[in-house]
Amino acid sequence: MGGAGYVAGIVTRTEEPHLTYIRTDVGGMYKWDGSKWNPLMDWVSYEDQGLLGVETLALDPKDPSRLYAVAARDDRSNGKTAFLRSTDYGETFEVIDVSHVWKAHGNGMGRVTGEKLVVDPGSSNVLYCGTRLDGLLKSTDYGSTWSKITSLNVTALAEDDPLPGYAWDGITDLFWRNGVSLVHPDPNSVDKGVAQRIFVGVSNFNGPSFFVSNDAGETWTEAAGGPAGFAPVRVAMRGTNELIVTFASAPGPWDVWGGGRAYRFTIDSGLWTQIISHEHGFGGVDVHPKNPDVIIMSSLAVYAQQGEPKQGEGEYVYRSEDGGNTWVNLMDNYTRSAYGDVEWINHGTSAGFSIHWGGCLKFDPSDYKKVWITSGNGIWRSTDIGASAVNWEFTVAGLEETVPLEAISIEGIPLISAVGDYDGMVHHDVTKYYRRHEPNLGTAHGLDVAGLDSNCQVRAGDEKIYYTLTGESGWIETEEFRGPQGEVAVSANCKSVLLTTAGVTYHTENFGTNWTRVSNLTALRAVADRVADNKFYAYENDGSFKVSVDGGLTFAEVSTLPSGGSEVVRAAPGIEGDVWVALKAGGLARTTDSGTSFELLAVADARTVGFGKAAEGRSYFAIYIWGKPTASSTMGVYRSIDEANSWERVNDDKHQYGGPNDGNFLIGDMNEFGTWFLATGGRGIAYGRLSSNMNTAPTPPSTPSSPDYTMGTVAMGGAGYVAGIVTRTEEPHLTYIRTDVGGMYKWDGSKWNPLMDWVSYEDQGLLGVETLALDPKDPSRLYAVAARDDRSNGKTAFLRSTDYGETFEVIDVSHVWKAHGNGMGRVTGEKLVVDPGSSNVLYCGTRLDGLLKSTDYGSTWSKITSLNVTALAEDDPLPGYAWDGITDLFWRNGVSLVHPDPNSVDKGVAQRIFVGVSNFNGPSFFVSNDAGETWTEAAGGPAGFAPVRVAMRGTNELIVTFASAPGPWDVWGGGRAYRFTIDSGLWTQIISHEHGFGGVDVHPKNPDVIIMSSLAVYAQQGEPKQGEGEYVYRSEDGGNTWVNLMDNYTRSAYGDVEWIKHGTTADYSIHWGGCLKFDPSDYKKVWITSGNGIWRSTDIGASAVNWEFTVAGLEETVPLEAISVEGISLISAVGDYDGMVHHDITKYYRRHEPNIKTTHGLDVAGLDTNCQVRAGDEKIYYTLTGESGWIETEEFRGPQGEVAVSANCKSVLLTTAGVTYHTENFGTNWTRVSNLTALRAVADRVADNKFYAYENDGSFKVSVDGGLTFAEVSTLPSGGSEVVRAAPGIEGDVWVALKAGGLARTTDSGTSFELLAVADARTVGFGKAAEGRSYFAIYIWGKPTASSTMGVYRSIDEANSWERVNDDKHQYGGPNDGNFLIGDMNEFGTWFLATGGRGIAYGRLSSNMNTAPTPPSTPSSPDYTMGTVAMGGAGYVAGIVTRTEEPHLTYIRTDVGGMYKWDGSKWNPLMDWVSYEDQGLLGVETLALDPKDPSRLYAVAARDDRSNGKTAFLRSTDYGETFEVIDVSHVWKAHGNGMGRVTGEKLVVDPGSSNVLYCGTRLDGLLKSTDYGSTWSKITSLNVTALAEDDPLPGS
Repeated sequence: MGGAGYVAGIVTRTEEPHLTYIRTDVGGMYKWDGSKWNPLMDWVSYEDQGLLGVETLALDPKDPSRLYAVAARDDRSNGKTAFLRSTDYGETFEVIDVSHVWKAHGNGMGRVTGEKLVVDPGSSNVLYCGTRLDGLLKSTDYGSTWSKITSLNVTALAEDDPLPGYAWDGITDLFWRNGVSLVHPDPNSVDKGVAQRIFVGVSNFNGPSFFVSNDAGETWTEAAGGPAGFAPVRVAMRGTNELIVTFASAPGPWDVWGGGRAYRFTIDSGLWTQIISHEHGFGGVDVHPKNPDVIIMSSLAVYAQQGEPKQGEGEYVYRSEDGGNTWVNLMDNYTRSAYGDVEWINHGTSAGFSIHWGGCLKFDPSDYKKVWITSGNGIWRSTDIGASAVNWEFTVAGLEETVPLEAISIEGIPLISAVGDYDGMVHHDVTKYYRRHEPNLGTAHGLDVAGLDSNCQVRAGDEKIYYTLTGESGWIETEEFRGPQGEVAVSANCKSVLLTTAGVTYHTENFGTNWTRVSNLTALRAVADRVADNKFYAYENDGSFKVSVDGGLTFAEVSTLPSGGSEVVRAAPGIEGDVWVALKAGGLARTTDSGTSFELLAVADARTVGFGKAAEGRSYFAIYIWGKPTASSTMGVYRSIDEANSWERVNDDKHQYGGPNDGNFLIGDMNEFGTWFLATGGRGIAYGRLSSNMNTAPTPPSTPSSPDYTMGTVAMGGAGYVAGIVTRTEEPHLTYIRTDVGGMYKWDGSKWNPLMDWVSYEDQGLLGVETLALDPKDPSRLYAVAARDDRSNGKTAFLRSTDYGETFEVIDVSHVWKAHGNGMGRVTGEKLVVDPGSSNVLYCGTRLDGLLKSTDYGSTWSKITSLNVTALAEDDPLPGYAWDGITDLFWRNGVSLVHPDPNSVDKGVAQRIFVGVSNFNGPSFFVSNDAGETWTEAAGGPAGFAPVRVAMRGTNELIVTFASAPGPWDVWGGGRAYRFTIDSGLWTQIISHEHGFGGVDVHPKNPDVIIMSSLAVYAQQGEPKQGEGEYVYRSEDGGNTWVNLMDNYTRSAYGDVEWIKHGTTADYSIHWGGCLKFDPSDYKKVWITSGNGIWRSTDIGASAVNWEFTVAGLEETVPLEAISVEGISLISAVGDYDGMVHHDITKYYRRHEPNIKTTHGLDVAGLDTNCQVRAGDEKIYYTLTGESGWIETEEFRGPQGEVAVSANCKSVLLTTAGVTYHTENFGTNWTRVSNLTALRAVADRVADNKFYAYENDGSFKVSVDGGLTFAEVSTLPSGGSEVVRAAPGIEGDVWVALKAGGLARTTDSGTSFELLAVADARTVGFGKAAEGRSYFAIYIWGKPTASSTMGVYRSIDEANSWERVNDDKHQYGGPNDGNFLIGDMNEFGTWFLATGGRGIAYGRLSSNMNTAPTPPSTPSSPDYTMGTVAMGGAGYVAGIVTRTEEPHLTYIRTDVGGMYKWDGSKWNPLMDWVSYEDQGLLGVETLALDPKDPSRLYAVAARDDRSNGKTAFLRSTDYGETFEVIDVSHVWKAHGNGMGRVTGEKLVVDPGSSNVLYCGTRLDGLLKSTDYGSTWSKITSLNVTALAEDDPLPGS
């Protein structure tokens, strides 16, 4: 829904940029994670629901993990007041009942003030808490016990009723009286371990209201001199000697009639100085943590116009830049937007849609340009508080604080709701935001929909009633209003409406033109039968059950039920007379005869009841109750699928939400079985969904995944082209990349996460991403244009995400323009940009259609006709190339870049826009100074070149790179880079070379530092040679002079990507480096794209720069063939990068060696897996010894060859360019095969002389002479796939994938075929059989039935039945170039899929995911959680290893208990995997961290008295999550529990080379390893073996 409740306070911690907490008055606490608010109190039980009213919050200044709160509501849970204590950042809380000491009220007047609760800055165990009625309290034991500070007697000072004239039934002193409003210990006064100076504010409006103690609370004096008639609201420290205090004439958050003041209090002199006053109150205040002259302040309880023209109605926000002497009202000139697409906030300007009740504001500790401010509708954050026109974002993602009052689910609409203050909504998808009901009512108490006509709806508010006969729209106000807080019931056919208000029910048959009082009814609500139009039901508190059969005019008692039940009565949809009544402790009752008789069901307690969609195979609805089926049950949400005969709990103790509250409903979704909706008292509408339904959001379309599968891509490591990088300086962790064939990725700080695995088989071309854009104002908005001209009929899509790329809306724009993400010029950019002034305005450059513009976030596009650049882009910038099927769209790059100037924003949009065009023989750079209305050439740039990329330097310069071709390859004519001065229009050359120039970026903090890359260079890198590829240049004087960083550089692999270490040619190096960017998380680091992935420098300012191949998570190979055999999970052939042998698909390996780059053909002999053949574009290799010993064939017969090896390795077939050749001597001689035109042949896996082939015309052919000749033996449907699979170990058993022709199988070598019941099979493969099955698992990409979704299907019964084993989130564009889908022959359930650029996708049964070979592991029982009993240390910690650059990396070793890692709050054991046989390894003798790669952790472990003294070298590449165990006992012996274990460390990593390690030993001197610890040798030149005494403790 999005906020819609009051956030009363914010607590931040300047030292912890990501620690921001908020408290709400009825919805608990939340914690900000950088993109959304996470609720911390959903564990609150039904009995303790009042604890969701949080009165005050506190963070420990010394320990960020400690969070405290006081929580209570006087009108809930008997006013129970609790002190909440967390030591894990709010993940869990200890609840201490303090009701006997004091009472709080989180929803009382003055809840805006604060904070009342604080931790002493000198001692974490000391806390102070101000109260409403009991003065000031103190705890010295972390809040376990509290005592009153009697020396400060302020109880009598707080007025009973600061708002005279209000009289609300049931409202107590605790609501009106705020008492102590704030407590503020001075951190600069700490002495003797505690703060000596403490300030206390009190809500006393007619006397003393501010007090100070200078002796840690022993004595107090009034800080006299403040404003009379006002009381303090909030306080902020300015420097060491000043407080800024806000005052108001009432405690707030509303009706502060008497104005307010803000004062500066000088601590040493005790003087008050007024700094601002107004007719409104003042609320929030904060001082900039780095600049005390900057102060921000908010009004309190103002409903003033915001902006001109009107943007909203509510608070003022003031900014001072001179310490409070002068102030600017930021709301005079402001804009607003919704962070994360919260829809309803955009559709109004009244207070409910604006910042109001703004009693607290804080600088965002993660970015001091941003400021948080609380509001009655949630929380807002400024994008730049220092701007002349401040934009405020409604930042409520994850924050749900509505008070739901009614909800209905009907077929076609999951949820229609009525809520307090904010109307309610119609939800078609409960995970998306929608508009409020319109016209708005404010609080909507009553809501009903006619049982037989869902277009007939009524909703009742406190001042109006509306009805509609047309569904979600067309609402009409009733002529007469009968009273507030009305409950409504609409008859089944919409004939009559009942309204219950103030205990009286009224009837109308003309929608409120006339109302008639109903006789004989005092119930709080009536309910309509969902079928019989004249029938209504009601349950009275005395137990009488009444029925009306005259449309609700009169009611008569028909039955008696237990009294004191709930008012919740539910009539079953579509069944007359079927009614259920929730009777609280009286249980649950049901009638099927309209109340004449009832069955009391076996339920101990039912507080509410509701219906939902029936379970599959069931004819009656699912029934939901909040209650207890038995007396011993836990109160919660229970579901029955068998009409209340049995119950299952479907929530848990972490998700209680305080139980059903004001609205007291619990209903099911009538469209989705298992989904339920619960009315909370301030946490919105809680829901539960079956996990299998959680992927069914409509964008992109998805279906439930198989619950047993985990999916990903096989670890190879990059091996594809990353064409562009987009970052956001203000968001240090937002870095995205685009690839030419593998989609987009997002960096999470340690790995790349793919964003487009949802792409379907039909839309596989969308994995070619041509351009990316981020919204400069809203970091959650990510856009892209995606297409491949050679896939998916060239479909071009505009992709739009409002959740950081988690999901995308796909808009087909093929009718407007065509893109090609794998075309020439894909290195240039970016073509797509968002206007820095208006998020809704986007520009997109195209290849063939010039420049386009959208003003509705990309929904629609129009051409900017005033810029005619279509004719300028050359058809073929690389003359001489002629490739079949390659179109203009491949060669022509068109508009290469679009760059709106953020410094030119006026009237809401950028006025100045630059556009580059790939025109090499004329104008190529253009500028508009009127937002695109008119254009001029920016003449004077280099002739013969066109722009590649651009970077802004300061406010008046562009740095533009140029090249003689669009790239990324064959830029023969050189390049230039120029400085363009904006105001003068002058071009100045700053560098030129025989190569092109590509990427460029300017240091975000120092414009003199510029980085730039060459484009399409294959030069030597380093001396001696480290690689072959691009130059990278650095200038430190604004571009006047340059240093080539590749003259002196090193390289390494981040995350142990093995293959990159074993070569120095271009494919092992940085090449095609057309884009580079400073890493926004660390400006010492620079990202650069490459044809093999992406690299990052460790320190770009160093004299010798190290580049890390940083491709963890990035898999972009184009797989062409794959095989799985017993003993080897996967042998692969891929484009450009050979392929690999994988024994563990989660680990990186070396490429096949010798390299042949693109490997089209691969086969393994069926009866001899050591016999293997692989064919490339220039060479063919074979081996008879398995993974090594490869020999090149004497003769090469052509590129793009497919190979087939006979079962016993006697003969090989090679198909190239449509011709098949045969050899029996591994290519010494080749013979052309007769009567075969198939694209590939397949060998029988048993019969050595037998091969098979399927021709496109449908003929199935067999060779029985080793492949020399083929003869047709059967006819199958034509036009099928070329994929033919022969079953391992079974002669003549062959399967053929026939696309839409289905799936065929022969068991007699093709003599006869069975056409199996499969609608579509694009490819087929075998995998290990399921347990208890004798035949292989069969996998297809296709559709078992015509109505099935295209995907991966598995059969364990020879194709008699199928189960889908991927989901719509993991489609990977389906089988592509290699067109394979095979199973793992070693592990049942694992499959491998050829993608078109996402590597080899896999699916594994989740139970297999923990079976990696090092360390050995087996799945734990799914029902068990394991750990160690809490005792606390009690053993020797012998060593500590830290890493200065990584503040959260601290490891310890123990002498008998293994290693541990600190996570900021606790030690996590790293060696619980140690087996019984290897128990001695828990004695860890020494530890080492790699100084260059923080993920690498090493140890030596042994105990001489355990495990026969086995000594092991432990190696981890994932921060100690897993270890490889290398037995080194034959080299040396260690003893982790021996004397001297305190010394060390004996083991170290060389700071210059990660592969070099040294290890000192007890008996064998000093050892060295040069291969990451795999092997060790003794350093004989240091002879220290004899020096260590045998017994340094004589006598022991």
